[in-house]
Amino acid sequence: MKNDTQLYKCYSCGKQFIDKPIFDTTQLWQEYTKGKQTYLQLAQKYNCSVKTIQRKLDAIKIEQNYIQVLYANVL
Repeated sequence: MKNDTQLYKCYSCGKQFIDKPIFDTTQLWQEYTKGKQTYLQLAQKYNCSVKTIQRKLDAIKIEQNYIQVLYANVL
């Protein structure tokens, strides 16, 4: 996760807010699947809520490749 944050200000209402860095979803997915990290562990690492981690991981599209067998030997 990047540590680059910027301060923004709304010109209509004057409210200021900090732009949070965007998660690298590929790295997040790798840590979740191959690193066996839980939602809670990832949330603590990235300093956000468990629900945010869950939303980010649920948004990832998983492509499944199925092999179609043309011939089969049945005994």
